[in-house]
Amino acid sequence: MSTVSGSQYGVGLITLLVASSIGIGYYTMFYLPEQLATPDIDEHVLDPVKSTYIEMILGSSNADQQDNYVPKLVNLQLSIDNHVIWTNVDETAHTVTPDHRYKFLLY
Repeated sequence: MSTVSGSQYGVGLITLLVASSIGIGYYTMFYLPEQLATPDIDEHVLDPVKSTYIEMILGSSNADQQDNYVPKLVNLQLSIDNHVIWTNVDETAHTVTPDHRYKFLLY
């Protein structure tokens, strides 16, 4: 049966501390800033001239429904009519979710 000396525990502890500090340094300097980054958007894009209204129609919760919202096809232009207001007229609660990770104001 072999015994482990105190210096071997010290080397293991120092290795663990160095590895932990490298991991924490990477997390705080590279990972977090990337995850918390938000896009820099001009004011004229954030406050467009017009708004576009889309309604989730009655019965849109039905899987057989072809038109879940009206108008079905919407063409938007940045800084002109890119403010989209979704209105739910269905009896069932619905959500609108962007396909990217940035957070926008919900009214």
